[in-house]
Amino acid sequence: MLHTVKIAGVQMRSFNGEVGTNLQKAESLVTQAAQAGAQLVVLPELFNTGYEYTAANYRLAEPPDGPTYTWLRETATRLNVHLAGTFLLRKRGEIFNTLVLVAPSGRAWEYDKLHPWGWERAYFRPGDGPVVADTDLGQLGLMICWDVAYPDLFRAYAGRVQMLVISSCPPAMGHMEIHLPNGQRLSLADTSHLGRAIRDRSDAVMDEDLRAQGAWLGVPLVNAMQHGRFTSPVPRPALSLVLALLPNPRLWPLVRHAAGATISAPHNEHTLVADATGHVLARPGAGDAFALAEVRIPDSPPRPTLPQPKMQLHPAAYLLHNALNWLSKPEYDRHAKDPIRSQERPPSMHGSTDAPG
Repeated sequence: MLHTVKIAGVQMRSFNGEVGTNLQKAESLVTQAAQAGAQLVVLPELFNTGYEYTAANYRLAEPPDGPTYTWLRETATRLNVHLAGTFLLRKRGEIFNTLVLVAPSGRAWEYDKLHPWGWERAYFRPGDGPVVADTDLGQLGLMICWDVAYPDLFRAYAGRVQMLVISSCPPAMGHMEIHLPNGQRLSLADTSHLGRAIRDRSDAVMDEDLRAQGAWLGVPLVNAMQHGRFTSPVPRPALSLVLALLPNPRLWPLVRHAAGATISAPHNEHTLVADATGHVLARPGAGDAFALAEVRIPDSPPRPTLPQPKMQLHPAAYLLHNALNWLSKPEYDRHAKDPIRSQERPPSMHGSTDAPG
């Protein structure tokens, strides 16, 4: 037996650090999706703050009674939708990148990103495990961005979920450029043959690989993403550039220009809704928009019957991720738990400040 649910995956571009402006934009898009009949609306990763590697992230992390959690609860109730999106949440003395899913009743589920990508580890810590949200729409497995690169997380959801809900904001790191203060520009592919291998196989993880894993589970999915171009300073620039250039001694002299380096890349724009066979039912148009489709959900979580598909991502991508995590963790330990910073709160937004349920 099957039942149907209408789902919207929101594609939007957030302004870095502009929480009020971003919540207003999100509210407009969520309202449009609800008016179009969506029962579940998913917003991109860090939709409230934008995506950037800067120390502002420590200040922008919100408590559970902060403006973004409050907005999610009030909007879900007012529009009578299940509403999901991620933001930096300060709880238990730590910062997490948390996907919050709120039902119209105000009931909420929290999933903390298990695999902070590379430099992200400077700003939040990993979560503790997968989360299945037992909602009126079905059993929903929650994931965030780079988590989808790990087959073991899909295995953890096998036989337990009826749909996957993913919130993402991935820069297309295979197309990343490094901008040095001396005016020189390097692409990832310029750094080494490993860089070229990562570039050539990195795009599939957020689209073809994700849909193949969903089809293996036998469940539909929605993935919401930011759009536009990502630009950011480089955390720990000298060590990061050493890591990137290590396989190419010819480029080692560039390390002396690392201070003030920035990176840029297009966002990986694969917002979509897919059915239980991995077929894409809807993608958004250009710019701020949403993908809307009705999906058929099995009445009980199906169990995979075939071998799990392999990821196309090159193993070097995981090595790069692990190395950048290692470089970045000391920044988190140094700044995120600072007792002065932990007392900082972002400006409140107009509306209720009731604690999340």
